[in-house]
Amino acid sequence: MSGGRRRDGRRSAGGGRLVRLFVLLVIAFCGMAGRLVTLQIVQAPAYATLAVDQRSRVVEFPARRGAIFDRNGNALAVSVDLDTV
Repeated sequence: MSGGRRRDGRRSAGGGRLVRLFVLLVIAFCGMAGRLVTLQIVQAPAYATLAVDQRSRVVEFPARRGAIFDRNGNALAVSVDLDTV
């Protein structure tokens, strides 16, 4: 039984399964390739915008805190106004 044929010259049933499997794999590959094209080419600008929004953001600092003093009234920690960090 070599080559998917019987001794009497007829094809065995296994040959059809191999063709169906090959067709199924080709369809799956085409589906994945189509999805890849959609993500990489069609939707690329939208994903680039999402990536930039995720990386950069504005951080607002909370209101000024009060000073901390020790028991003798000496300042241990005070808030200082700065233009930049």
